[in-house]
Amino acid sequence: MIGKYLMKKVRREIDASFSIIISNNRPGSLPRQLKELVDGFKLSVDENGNQVQVQLKTQHDHSVHDEILRFCKDKLNYWAEQEWEKVLNEYAEGGFNGLLNRTFSNCYLPPSISAKSFFDRVIDKPNFQASLDTSFLELEESFHSYEKNFRKQ
Repeated sequence: MIGKYLMKKVRREIDASFSIIISNNRPGSLPRQLKELVDGFKLSVDENGNQVQVQLKTQHDHSVHDEILRFCKDKLNYWAEQEWEKVLNEYAEGGFNGLLNRTFSNCYLPPSISAKSFFDRVIDKPNFQASLDTSFLELEESFHSYEKNFRKQ
């Protein structure tokens, strides 16, 4: 019962944090940072005979799609890692580490077993970057397919 209560509390705190990062009205939010990134793209106009090619250039000379996806994945990865630390140490009155410490303080354990050593063996840090790469894969492929077809025209 306590675990269910704590999980709901952590979930609410993560949801609130995510609402902040995706809010259009907050400085430092993902949409605002994305707008700043796109505003930094440079317009390039090339004339070749009677054809004019208008293109946005990124700071790193990547495609606009690649630059935006990289930016979003980096920002979401950073946010996820920060949230993971809060889940471990802050949310729901001390996070998972706090729960373990409170639990272990009420139990007699041999000195060789501590909450920290136990926790280190119980849970590994998730690989957020790999999860984001997998999540964005289909989107990246569709962008590359679109760019490829657009260039043929």
